[in-house]
Amino acid sequence: MFVLIKCNIISYIRITPRLFLMIGLIVSTIIGTILTFPIGNHFLRPLNQLIEATQEVSRGNFSVKVKELEKNYEIDKLIRSFNTMTNELSSIEMFRKNFINNFSHEFRTPIVSIRGFARQLKNSTLTDEMRKEYIDIIIRESERLTNMS
Repeated sequence: MFVLIKCNIISYIRITPRLFLMIGLIVSTIIGTILTFPIGNHFLRPLNQLIEATQEVSRGNFSVKVKELEKNYEIDKLIRSFNTMTNELSSIEMFRKNFINNFSHEFRTPIVSIRGFARQLKNSTLTDEMRKEYIDIIIRESERLTNMS
């Protein structure tokens, strides 16, 4: 108020208590609003980082990590839990990929074997003993496929 009077924006004589209160309220609101944005962004930065990281995880990127605050606030506990979760999801994803690769290989091997021996059975020059052996191999491989499924 002193600054407004010295700059001749308002006259000292005309200031009533109500006007003084209104001007003080308006100035306080403006100052509070201006200060809220940088201070609010500072305190909400970890939460915003966590939101961005969660969106990355939802896209399938399990390697994302959020920097921990090294304080004992609730948000830091949440960040630690999030990082633990992404580690576990990453391990599960690696296990899933390995399982699919191994299963595909194990499933493909008997099929290739059955196909090869079935083609050999079409050969008319095979002896009965060789045919029996090939048929036994086909039966074993088909039982192997049945057990895997």
